[in-house]
Amino acid sequence: MKARLSLILILLRCTNTKDNSGEGAGAGLSQDANDKAGEDQLNQNSDISSATEDIQVKSSLLKDYKGVKVTGPCNASFLVFFAPYLFIDVDADSSNIYLGTDLSDLEVTEQMGKGEHEKNKCEEGKTFKFVAFIEDDHLTVKWKVYDSGVQPPTPGM
Repeated sequence: MKARLSLILILLRCTNTKDNSGEGAGAGLSQDANDKAGEDQLNQNSDISSATEDIQVKSSLLKDYKGVKVTGPCNASFLVFFAPYLFIDVDADSSNIYLGTDLSDLEVTEQMGKGEHEKNKCEEGKTFKFVAFIEDDHLTVKWKVYDSGVQPPTPGM
């Protein structure tokens, strides 16, 4: 029996890797007994506002394929999940794409932009376009890097 990949796409994490130090991840969201309720609510709202401003990637489903397109700045990181059990973790900052069936055991599958003179290497001030789709039980992954002033073409992926 042949297993088929279905299109269940979930962007689990969209972060700016430059500012993602991991320290103070929940700071300001817990309420202390000595805090005033109004001030605490103000802190929570400002934390939420700043968190949504940090997400700079945009994603959309593909029209004629079972897949997704994600675009954003080269310092972004995101995760896509296909059912059953295929995780694609993209770290645009290092131009690495990790693939695996378990989040704890992802392997570097593709290092985009190898070498000094490769075109598709993410650098400061550039943007990327990532496309992943399934056709005839084959997973296709595309990666393209643009200068930030150049708009990526949308037709034909």
